Amino acid sequence: MKRLLLLASLLISINTFAQVNTVPKRINAKLGFALSNQEGTNSNLPNFRVEVNYKMLPFIEVGVYAGFGFYEDIQIVGSRATISGYAATNYGLNANFHILPLVVKEKKVRFDLYVSGKLGGINPERKNFSPLPHKYFSDYGVYAGAAYYLTRHFGVYGEFGYGSYTNLRYGLSFKF
Repeated sequence: MKRLLLLASLLISINTFAQVNTVPKRINAKLGFALSNQEGTNSNLPNFRVEVNYKMLPFIEVGVYAGFGFYEDIQIVGSRATISGYAATNYGLNANFHILPLVVKEKKVRFDLYVSGKLGGINPERKNFSPLPHKYFSDYGVYAGAAYYLTRHFGVYGEFGYGSYTNLRYGLSFKF
């Protein structure tokens, strides 16, 4: 229930930002999906994320993200392997470096290429891990991304790279 309230409040806040049109296309909101894949396990578990970025310069965006996902971690102690599964909220900061504004001067380009970095944490519902997961609830990643805008304000995106829990994420992108 707490997760649904968190996601609902994030979506409402994004809608609030959508009503403010004093600086057009400065805010970029993303609804994303990824499959978390932990090392040593065969599981692909869903992860949902809302990301809101503010364009500081034509080629730099900074923002925050929050979401919910399912995670699994494997611990090897001696000859015994323990798999811990848990549901958790994730949150953090991110920055995007857009490549096309540096080389293309046209302002109405529907395609976007960028490099994204994320750093945050994971807050599991269950706190009694023994032993603790080896990544100790950190969420980080560096990704190369591409977005294609079907309209002026709506598009799709995909990111591929290296992250603590996922290497591929994709979803919907909104510009305000």
